[in-house]
Amino acid sequence: MVLKVNKLNTSIGSKHILHNVSFDVQPGEIVGLIGKNGAGKTTIMKSVIGLINFQSGSVTMNDTLIDMNHHAGLADIRALIEYPALYNNMTGRQHLKLYAMGENITATMMDEIIAETGIASFIDQKAKGYSLGMRQRLAIAITLLAQPKLVILDEPMNGLDPESTHEMRTLIVKLAKERGISFLVSSHLLDELSRMADRFVIIDQGAVIKTGTLEEVTSKNKAQVVLQTTDNVATEKALVALNYHVLDTPQGLNIALHGTSLNNLLHDLIAIQGIDIVHLTETSPDLESSFLDLLDAQTEANHE
Repeated sequence: MVLKVNKLNTSIGSKHILHNVSFDVQPGEIVGLIGKNGAGKTTIMKSVIGLINFQSGSVTMNDTLIDMNHHAGLADIRALIEYPALYNNMTGRQHLKLYAMGENITATMMDEIIAETGIASFIDQKAKGYSLGMRQRLAIAITLLAQPKLVILDEPMNGLDPESTHEMRTLIVKLAKERGISFLVSSHLLDELSRMADRFVIIDQGAVIKTGTLEEVTSKNKAQVVLQTTDNVATEKALVALNYHVLDTPQGLNIALHGTSLNNLLHDLIAIQGIDIVHLTETSPDLESSFLDLLDAQTEANHE
């Protein structure tokens, strides 16, 4: 594995921020870090790169220890936490040349990075005229100068328009697949994160409450059907008798597909005499609803 965080505990003053946080990142893997504001996401990222001291636990990068006193493992990590800081009166190319000092980067390699990150069209313009999306892509290009094994991104799509968001997501996936770079990405845009991350680490109040693939973290949040028939009352009565969980809503009958399938539901509906289907929509479980359900369950558990 590239990164391993093991039983990390962090306190700031008298406040305990992180509680036994453990997760890992594999080579070429995109891991999404999810949590409410104040859940501890940024603290985790800063702890990983040695900016915040932790009281117990460990962080290793390629089996090399990282903490306030051990920095060798940081050579393979680059991080963008919050908005990228650029010099307004410098061009993108001047930024790359500045940050390339001390790195073993040839002119050809720099041209490849410019092409790969899609910044060629504005690379010779001054940064003061850059949009947020342009700034983010230049910042990604700067991280690539060090040829990192792991890139940490804190809200990389925050404030971007839909086109720039798509470009950023596409770029991250491309770098992971083609270069084998690992990414640890924090984002509140859960729909976008679900489209690019291989695994997720869900944080609540400084503790990991769930890890896994999209299928694994949404497994308890089953698909549902919203149904309108010519007689919703009779339909609900018949489906409840067949042990379906049915909720009458203004949009129609909301039917949870727990332990069954849409085909089975359609078969049962056809067998109900005297009703016709007017409209039927199936909704698949998504990351956002699963995340909110996990938080609700965690809150209930904390109150017990």
